[in-house]
Amino acid sequence: MKKLLYTLALLAICFSCVEVIDLSTRDGEKTLVVDGMFTTKLKQHQVKLSYTTVYPSNPNALPEEQLISGAQVQVISEAGETFDFYESAIGVYSTIDSVAGIVGGTYQLRLFVDDQEYLSDPQTITPVTAPDSIYYEYLEDEDNIAVYIDSKDPGDSRNFYRWTWTSNYIVITNFGDELDCCARCFISKVSNDIVLHEDTYTNGQPIIKKEIAKIPVDINGDYLIFINQHSISIETYDYYDLLNRQISSTGNLFDPPPSRLIGNISAVNSNENVLGFFMASDEKTIFGQIKRSPYFTGLGKVSRYGDCRLLTNSDTLTPPFWNTKVLPIY
Repeated sequence: MKKLLYTLALLAICFSCVEVIDLSTRDGEKTLVVDGMFTTKLKQHQVKLSYTTVYPSNPNALPEEQLISGAQVQVISEAGETFDFYESAIGVYSTIDSVAGIVGGTYQLRLFVDDQEYLSDPQTITPVTAPDSIYYEYLEDEDNIAVYIDSKDPGDSRNFYRWTWTSNYIVITNFGDELDCCARCFISKVSNDIVLHEDTYTNGQPIIKKEIAKIPVDINGDYLIFINQHSISIETYDYYDLLNRQISSTGNLFDPPPSRLIGNISAVNSNENVLGFFMASDEKTIFGQIKRSPYFTGLGKVSRYGDCRLLTNSDTLTPPFWNTKVLPIY
């Protein structure tokens, strides 16, 4: 659902009342959508590519997403390095090896899709501080666990932040007799939440109790969360801030009209409209484990999973850092 809202927001902004794009003769025109990030963490970085098709002759139809296979994807550096990507899944491209950018380095995303070349604007990586602490509290009214971080904010410059997070949680089947093959699974999750901060009015002051995630107490299994703190440019901040406000908009009469969302990727030899953004950043990670069992009532929440390997993003192998430190409660 979040992915659909993300796509809808991009379309609503780009085809908004601020700038009218003539689609009268291009019913069903495909628009390239790019979502990519390259950071200083040593890992396999990913870029996701898709087409979104809109049908102006049928305004009630939802946009259709078509994953792009067979593209050529690279990240190039100002220093002359080239990082090649391979298609690790349909529409998902990963670096061949675990690689990392460097603070002060400048990087561009280069794509070749259907014989068309696309380039992002150059992105220079600025340093980011590491989070100082991570902790959580149970929100009884919502039956959620809110996860927070504290962090320092350098006072010698204006700073812009984005947080991303991933998680693993355990599922234990309760489908009759325990199944030897698949009684215990670990589910991995990559959040699409857009969490930002800028220090215009708080430069040099610590970031305290910044809410990064909300975890539902829908099962009683432990929950391992990794929070990544990113340094971003003002252009990156403005892009994701506008996108976040569009996604969060209630759509009532008093909402401001959507503004045109301008990404940082363009076609080299045409005026083709491209949606999305390529972000390069420093990245520092903090993690810990949450015990959900004290807050789990079980009322109306018991699921008969059966073979838990059939659940999305499920694996029977214990993930790294599973038996790590338990997070403090706020």
